[in-house]
Amino acid sequence: MSIKKHWSAEDVDKIEFDIPSPCSISWDDMKGDEKARLCKKCKHHVYNFSNMSSNEIAKVLNLNLEKVCIQLYKRKDGKVINIRDCGINRKNIKKAFIKGGILGIILFIGMVFLTLIFLAISSTPRTVGSKSFNTPPQK
Repeated sequence: MSIKKHWSAEDVDKIEFDIPSPCSISWDDMKGDEKARLCKKCKHHVYNFSNMSSNEIAKVLNLNLEKVCIQLYKRKDGKVINIRDCGINRKNIKKAFIKGGILGIILFIGMVFLTLIFLAISSTPRTVGSKSFNTPPQK
């Protein structure tokens, strides 16, 4: 990766990340959140680029750190997977819950409406000839 003075989100999408000597400390053993954690071995912040947008990655690269430690996931073709590439993120989950809730409400209202129609039809007196029946004839 060449040294650059300012990184943009578009630049980040073109970077081919290579980690020649990965850290031996597990991400799960580090303290922090899903985007950045502190390595207890080397005392560096480790950034999870797979859980960050291209803009967030650019901000980290623009911090002018001498060394940037990163956690990432690559597809088989070598492309780094970040939060933008993943179908599951907070925004998509929230949208799915809202859509599911709306669909549930529509289905509920539809079932109530159909039930009311069925009850109205079944309780309507039926006239056969000159006789009116509210209930089926008894045997």
